[in-house]
Amino acid sequence: MKRPLSSVLLLLILLSLSSACEKVLDYDLSYPGPTLSMDTRIFARDSISVLISTTSRAIGSQRPGIPDDCVVQLYEDDVLRAELQPYFVATYENPLNGRITPIYKYATTLTASANANRTYRLEVSKDGYPPISGETTMPQPPEAQRIFFDHSNSVYRVQITDIPNEDNWYMLRTRSINIENSLIVPFTTKDPTLEVFELEINEGQLPTRLKTFVGYLTDTRFKNGQKILEIEIPPIEDRETTALVLEVINITEDYYLFEKSLSGFETYDDFFSEPVQVHSNVENGYGIVASGNERTVQLFP
Repeated sequence: MKRPLSSVLLLLILLSLSSACEKVLDYDLSYPGPTLSMDTRIFARDSISVLISTTSRAIGSQRPGIPDDCVVQLYEDDVLRAELQPYFVATYENPLNGRITPIYKYATTLTASANANRTYRLEVSKDGYPPISGETTMPQPPEAQRIFFDHSNSVYRVQITDIPNEDNWYMLRTRSINIENSLIVPFTTKDPTLEVFELEINEGQLPTRLKTFVGYLTDTRFKNGQKILEIEIPPIEDRETTALVLEVINITEDYYLFEKSLSGFETYDDFFSEPVQVHSNVENGYGIVASGNERTVQLFP
């Protein structure tokens, strides 16, 4: 029985399509063994604390932990400045199995504040784990000032002057300060150049303004120039007796890339989304060592 020529052609097309879709993926699934990770942000004029944890295989029996027996050393321009000491922070209860994990951090208060253009390196070692390290160079403090305010409507304009002849990343957050406490508060803006990794949205409402606790600016839009940013701070309690400030922080590129990738990782819950690799600059391990230098702008009074 002879097949029609059209059937033969259709069969050949289907075979070619199926073979074209076939692809051999060569994955190396070898386990490198348990490693250490660390997370720290170094700010000028502030103490330094580091969160260190151990990593493990997701399908293994060993669980990640937060050890209190690491050796943590801080170097400034390759000169040993301090050895960080562990201190107990709190306990964490796993909601799935009820396991209680103590949380420790390693901290030091420098006799002199971290300085701009100095390189700070953290080296961490623990028995049974390969040593890890990470470093960051402290940026210069940015230039910023308030140029307009309408306190009755909580509208403020701030002028940010880009540090010339270098690439810069700026983090912005607003803070309320009174006698009892100092709190980071949300702000809103219509400025499309402000990057927001965590957007505050009221349920059932489409936002006409970006509302966030933290925003980011790169200097690609105002290289070696100036940027005027208008923000609005939603009503807060006792605002007449509370000072409002805008913190403009010049952060490192690693800081910016880590926060951006972390935001993508935390929102990665769509089947069709591409996998997100969280940015890391820790050698021989995982995590982030980043720094920032701040300029505080008085908004009110």
